[in-house]
Amino acid sequence: PLTPCLVIDEDAVKFNVNSMFDFTRALNDAEALHNDDDGDRWRPHLKTTKSSRIWTILIERGVRRFKVATSLELEVLIRTIRAFTDARSRSRDCEEIVTYDVLLAYPLASPAAWSMLEKILKDNDCSSESGPIRVSVLVDSPDAFREVPDHMFVFADLNLGMNRTGSTDIENFIYSCAEYFGERLVGVSMYEGQYASESSDGIHDTDHGLMRQTSCDSTYEKFMSALESAVSRCKSSQSTSKANQAFSTSASRGFEVLTSGTPSFVPALKSKHLRKLASMGLTHRVSPGTVVLHDARGARQNPGMFQHACFVLATIVSKPTEHLVTCNAGSKSLACESGNPAAFVVNHPNWVPMSPSEEHLPIFIGDYDEWQRVKRGDHILLVPEHACPTVSMYSKYVVKNTVADGERCIQGDIDARGRHFGFVNALNS
Repeated sequence: PLTPCLVIDEDAVKFNVNSMFDFTRALNDAEALHNDDDGDRWRPHLKTTKSSRIWTILIERGVRRFKVATSLELEVLIRTIRAFTDARSRSRDCEEIVTYDVLLAYPLASPAAWSMLEKILKDNDCSSESGPIRVSVLVDSPDAFREVPDHMFVFADLNLGMNRTGSTDIENFIYSCAEYFGERLVGVSMYEGQYASESSDGIHDTDHGLMRQTSCDSTYEKFMSALESAVSRCKSSQSTSKANQAFSTSASRGFEVLTSGTPSFVPALKSKHLRKLASMGLTHRVSPGTVVLHDARGARQNPGMFQHACFVLATIVSKPTEHLVTCNAGSKSLACESGNPAAFVVNHPNWVPMSPSEEHLPIFIGDYDEWQRVKRGDHILLVPEHACPTVSMYSKYVVKNTVADGERCIQGDIDARGRHFGFVNALNS
């Protein structure tokens, strides 16, 4: 095969999806949250996978709630859901109408962005509040309230210390959102990614993140105090007010508290503070997306839970000096923003990838005899340190285990990579 190329192990993808369902089901049972939907506490972020083929695996397994980062991801997801539901409707086994829920989890801050979103919803018949696909957006500032179309649902974006987006004034912002949007406020969203930093402080030791759990719990405790105050204020408002309607008995059943990506979803689901949400009639969900492909960083953050499903197939192109080999997977085919090493070599734990250039990745092999056995033209599999930006570098992937002799090579499309193109006359203003 031509290299470098992206390789996805779809059997491992299915294993990882099942592992998330099993994990959330076990917690539901432990907390006596008996829910027929065993995936109800997972809203995977699709920015990692960016592929309708992989998303179909999620949908087939029963995932009904999703999180996306771009308008293109949203559009491709809507098409994927439509194709799946159309196929089901033609099947004799189709007995129920399934609804889907998508959160566009990136703040829209320009008329062009809102126009693109409106066009996608209109073109795909998703503008109705009662349709089979519900789309919600984030707001993190009162300045954005008036920009949200009247038919659209809203999540309040909260800043718990990550300091990228979201309001730090938790109680007042939730109340302001409820007061303005009423029942259209369907949740709050927060990302405590600041606890993903890896150092020698024990966060990723074999205690499975005891210190990370403690740090997260401290943040969750403060959040819960602010949320409880906000809900109390809303419910004490006049019964006709929008703030009261946002947390009425009927509305609160669907109100979602969305937390946590891959680094902290385990502490979130185990948090004694967030367990109180169920007693308030609110639903807690987490949104890890990298778990579907499980990269090198995720293996350190959540040891033993998932299987590696994302690889870059590369070729040894040179042996420039003793103990060094070079493969053709540089920074244009392997994400490097997380530092070195940018990957590890499958079946060669003692090989040390060094700093890449654009088209080259030098690898140090300490064992001289092993170095001698390596030949130009040999293929190696790399597990990326960070899968999300690595996947986005490719337009297609090869399905692992379909390249053996006598088998046809199956390809999948990374059809949600990139972004919508729209010329905005901002440079002339």
